[in-house]
Amino acid sequence: MNDRHRSFKSKEDLTKKISHSIFVTNFPDSITSRDLWRECNAYGTVVDVFIPFKKSKAGKRFAFVRFVKVLNLERLVKNLCTIWIGRHHLYANQ
Repeated sequence: MNDRHRSFKSKEDLTKKISHSIFVTNFPDSITSRDLWRECNAYGTVVDVFIPFKKSKAGKRFAFVRFVKVLNLERLVKNLCTIWIGRHHLYANQ
């Protein structure tokens, strides 16, 4: 019976297992999750972007960008740190 319940895992559960979530910050207040998706998708396969309503302790907006098919996590983070959105230089961290 336990095996039967395991076979009904959602696609979301499977995505969490094979994906990497990257913390990003230092982007304009006007940026939407769709905008951030487009910017980050140039460096990997983005499957989710989450921007919380609350701000960091420093008063900045932040987000979590989830990628799949990541071959080199360090390189991905370094590449994301090269993104400029207007006058804001994106900061990424694993």
